[in-house]
Amino acid sequence: MSAVMGQPRVVGTRAGSHYWRQAPLPGRTRSYSLLLWTTGLAVFALQFLTQIEGIQRVVTFGSIGVLLASALAKLRARDLRPPAELLFYLGLVLSSLVALPWVVDEPLFLRYWRRIAQLFVLMVLVVGIVRRTGRIEAVMTGFLVASAAGAGYGLLTGELMESLSPGAMTRASGVFDNPNGLAHVCLLGLFATLFLWECWRRAVVHVALTVNAALLVAAIVASGSRGAFVGIVGLMVLWAWFCKLREIRRHPSVLVGLLLVGAFFYQVSTLVLAETFLGQRLRRSESFEELQEKEARVQLFESGWHVFKGSPLIGVGLNQFRAATGRGLIGHADLVELPATTGIVGTALYYAFIFGVGRAAKFSMRHLPCGMAEGDRNRLAFAKVAVWLVVGLGFVTMTFWDIGPMILLSSFLGLAYWHRGTARWRRRSHLAPGGPQWVRTPHLLGPSSSTRVPPGNDEGAS
Repeated sequence: MSAVMGQPRVVGTRAGSHYWRQAPLPGRTRSYSLLLWTTGLAVFALQFLTQIEGIQRVVTFGSIGVLLASALAKLRARDLRPPAELLFYLGLVLSSLVALPWVVDEPLFLRYWRRIAQLFVLMVLVVGIVRRTGRIEAVMTGFLVASAAGAGYGLLTGELMESLSPGAMTRASGVFDNPNGLAHVCLLGLFATLFLWECWRRAVVHVALTVNAALLVAAIVASGSRGAFVGIVGLMVLWAWFCKLREIRRHPSVLVGLLLVGAFFYQVSTLVLAETFLGQRLRRSESFEELQEKEARVQLFESGWHVFKGSPLIGVGLNQFRAATGRGLIGHADLVELPATTGIVGTALYYAFIFGVGRAAKFSMRHLPCGMAEGDRNRLAFAKVAVWLVVGLGFVTMTFWDIGPMILLSSFLGLAYWHRGTARWRRRSHLAPGGPQWVRTPHLLGPSSSTRVPPGNDEGAS
């Protein structure tokens, strides 16, 4: 598995495996092991440990501080230069300050402004680390462990089983502030499970990931979150569409596996609807409580529209929705809170960032060398899944100041730029006098550029 003349290696091309995983450029990860471990631990701490009462601020500042120190010690200055897509989020941070002279609750505004400013710093660090190393698996592992810890805590305390028992009228929340918080963290954990399933091919790992996925689904059901349960269905559909459609066309047997997964999930859904409190919440439509909830949500959207009309350009200020409506309620969704508090400018900048991540991934996919396109294409295809998953979550929660969705998008933005950088590196190496020719890159070099893979690079390795 040696590289020829300093070229990158292709690993993971075992017989019978249709997954290709590219080894990073020489020297890109060997000296970054501690930084990658720090990244994974920081994601775990920010997703799980910040939910423990009394240590939120210490964990938040400590995680960002340690990650910042590690990044400054190992990365170059240009690695931490925000890409163009991330500047849209910076625009949201800065444009929200325009409303400061007119806010009703200034301390609350400044508290949440500091939150999104800290989040921007964290996003810059995540983009820089993945952009330099290409190892997004560290971030996904952090999501996976955090969600497993949240669900496992509920299992150990008995709260999970109590909420899943027939006739129960309780919702599990674990260490989180509310049940929806647990459900959304578990949904991101399911996303990480699917991603790592594609990256790690060992059978024992797949068994562990399957058990973890079952635990996360059980936690979402126990939380009683309808949005997260529907999110599971959306996640599976997005995964099949963006990540498996090409494979189904070439290997129809994959469709059989997907249909089996779908049939199993249908049986689980039937059981959920019949036996759990979540099923009762999904079924009831004419009860007095449900009518009250629908009326409250309609009034929430109406209130958001009236607040937006009062200041459509810049909004009333971050987290000023409750003060502007006089009802003491938050918007509960990006579609309500974001236009009302940041206006047209902030809303446009935020969604420009989200879809900019998808555009960056699409650009990198177009310029992948054909010899390694399959595995790298799968990794980048998950960026599209992440984009639409975050957009969907915006209908039921506020993602623009939530650490989990923003770290998720930032990691894929860094991955897209890493692939873009390695593609340029291969082009320069190929055009150099006497440079080795090792892979065909029609998008970059034209249809006549044909090269060979060095001997020994077709062996499986991890």
